[in-house]
Amino acid sequence: MAEETRWWLWEPPAGGSIGKTGLRRKDVSEKATGKAIYTRDINRPGQLYAKQLLSPHAHAKMKSIDYSKAENLPGVRTIIKWDDPDVKDIEIFRFFPREVRWTEFIENEAHWYPAPVGPIVVCDTEQICDEALRLIDIQWEELPFILNPEDALKPGATILRPDLNSENNIEIEIVTDIGSVDEGFAASKHILEFTVRCDLEDTWAGVEGQCAVVEIRGDYLDVWAHSQHPCEVTDDIRKQVPGFTRDKINCHVPYQGATFGGQTFLGQGSITAIQAAIAAKRTGRPVKMIYDKSHFAGCEEQYGYYHFKVGYNDDGKINAVDFTTYYTAQTAHDQLVKITEATGIPNYHVHDIQPYLNKNQPVCWKHGPPACMIQHQVFGHVAAALGMDPQQLARVNDGIAPGEYMDHADHIKTEQGFSTANSLEDVIQAGNPIADWNNKKHEPGSKILPNGKYHGMGWTWNIHWSHVPGGGTNPGIIVQPDGGVRILARRSDMGVDAESTYCRVVADEVGARYDDVNCRPFDEIPGFEHIGGGGSTGTANNLPSLILSARKAKQGLLEYAVKPGPRGAAAVFAGKTVDDLDIKDGYIFEKSNTSNKKPISAVTAVFWQGSGPQAPKNHPFFYQERSVTPSVEQHVFARQAYWQEVEVDPDTGQIDVKKMVVVNDLGRAISPDGCKGQQIGGTYMGFGKAIEAQYYCPTTGVKLNDNLLGYTIPTILEIEEIDPVILENKFGYGAYGLYGIGESAAANGAVILNVAVYNAIGKWIDFPCTPDKILKALGKG
Repeated sequence: MAEETRWWLWEPPAGGSIGKTGLRRKDVSEKATGKAIYTRDINRPGQLYAKQLLSPHAHAKMKSIDYSKAENLPGVRTIIKWDDPDVKDIEIFRFFPREVRWTEFIENEAHWYPAPVGPIVVCDTEQICDEALRLIDIQWEELPFILNPEDALKPGATILRPDLNSENNIEIEIVTDIGSVDEGFAASKHILEFTVRCDLEDTWAGVEGQCAVVEIRGDYLDVWAHSQHPCEVTDDIRKQVPGFTRDKINCHVPYQGATFGGQTFLGQGSITAIQAAIAAKRTGRPVKMIYDKSHFAGCEEQYGYYHFKVGYNDDGKINAVDFTTYYTAQTAHDQLVKITEATGIPNYHVHDIQPYLNKNQPVCWKHGPPACMIQHQVFGHVAAALGMDPQQLARVNDGIAPGEYMDHADHIKTEQGFSTANSLEDVIQAGNPIADWNNKKHEPGSKILPNGKYHGMGWTWNIHWSHVPGGGTNPGIIVQPDGGVRILARRSDMGVDAESTYCRVVADEVGARYDDVNCRPFDEIPGFEHIGGGGSTGTANNLPSLILSARKAKQGLLEYAVKPGPRGAAAVFAGKTVDDLDIKDGYIFEKSNTSNKKPISAVTAVFWQGSGPQAPKNHPFFYQERSVTPSVEQHVFARQAYWQEVEVDPDTGQIDVKKMVVVNDLGRAISPDGCKGQQIGGTYMGFGKAIEAQYYCPTTGVKLNDNLLGYTIPTILEIEEIDPVILENKFGYGAYGLYGIGESAAANGAVILNVAVYNAIGKWIDFPCTPDKILKALGKG
């Protein structure tokens, strides 16, 4: 295999910024001072505002609608109606593994509360938008609604979407078989059946406001979008707004924060931008389209019911897992991907059903809990049934694929150039002393503290959150006359500090100073693909090409250093060869005589002379190199593990998280501070998903706490101590052996709580883990 494709075996240059702590984030000044410009902050001269009507019902259709009062309100410029010719046929499609999701754009029927439906008002101010929406007179035909997936699947249930499925309420149904569960159960001494409910009556919310600004300049359209993927926004506008070719659409993605998957995959960023574009085209004015409500993020994919049947033996070896899921957003494929890559369990049967409900469409929001849920619940319940330390149960079943256990994987590691370290054992040994696991673990319900609270310890594990990289993206690099280095790519900001990571790598590979490298373009740059964002996928996908481009830039600088300049100028390092030189900390120097050094700018300034403004690829110091996708069977050898210590008040049901220990074997930490930020921030997100609840009225289907006053999220005070630990066994197939770390703590942190609570009170409770459920389990509810 060519060395260029064995990214995981590359080593970063020694003594650089990769792996260092305490480096200044590239975005710190703007964000810390409040000067960062977010999409919501964009305002254009002559700008109008747009907002869409929200349904007051869980399921209803417009019988009649009178716009006259709204149209006569001063400051109303136009009203976009659901049956207008330029919008009535628009549909946005988003693709998931083995399924297609359809996202409603604008229509006259609401399928959940408070769905965006019907008219969009375009007005001089936000306040006029709100008043105009109140003045629209609508007669609604209220329709039957169903909030529970089991009710939706009962014989004779009202058909909720006859336009999409006239026979029943099933939106998606997938059956997946791996091996033979019948043989697995026959070989098992014990069979355990249980159900885990992530209650749809008490759901989580995804809080993420949406905004897009569009300005039309003759044949050109500028859009400022809230999205991870500006390329998709551009393509969606091109397809849905006639008159603008791709080269005439300029997509800007300012600072955003959030965009944790769901709205990106559902295309909400594109919908907002398309609506703003239609409004701008009608009015001839720039338009800011605003969605303020949390419900636009959709339901969390973790929602639903999980029915398990597990076969296992006394030694903990699990032989078969059979489960049926209802209403999980991702399909069985995504649910299985963790347990089948983390264990050697050989046999699975999965029946995955998603019915139509009168709730927000489930999406990937803070991605990953369904996949973690399956592995976590199987191992948590089997360990409890056997009275076995869950860590030992993990050791027994640790593997890389169905029927392939980790103790037989050393030959694969060796062939591919990895070490034969045992990642699971390493993360266990790293976390146990910090959590004091061996001293604090105990039998369920057996430890009551002097303060009267029950004490509990929870533990869970998984493969390291990984994205197995493909060919990656195709960024470019320009070295400026002053020696500064600019990464050229389309990129968005999610708040995860991706730009600092990319700048570290380019600085070290080129030999520039970290402070002299920037990756700031929030705009589309023609000819360059999107980098940044991507949750756990960004770094793994983007670095191979970026490193090759940086190495090409370094080679180019050295070649220019020994090359005579224009108009007879002598070479900066006359009489030397490329092999005589190196670059470090922004200086080109002679290896055998390090005092003979010149700043990078001494070379670039010579050859920039006479070079006026040009397209990037025509600049003398532009470099771009695409990586080649490796043709090798890829496995996940690295592990992550989580310890959680809780106290449960038997009188109130309140859960106090005393300590979380988070250990990630992430292969290689480019930016350790950023990685620990992901570990800590993700832990809070995960805990929030385990306890947050959004309630629905059973009579009307309307959310009862659909705001941030009634719907509360955890603060920094909710977890007393978080100890993040990073291990670097270089097991990833990304450059330098790295994995992505995004999403992992939020996903696994969302599912560990019910095991910790079980250990405290000796009773299983469902998600979200709210005080009323604990009191009920204790016979006090």
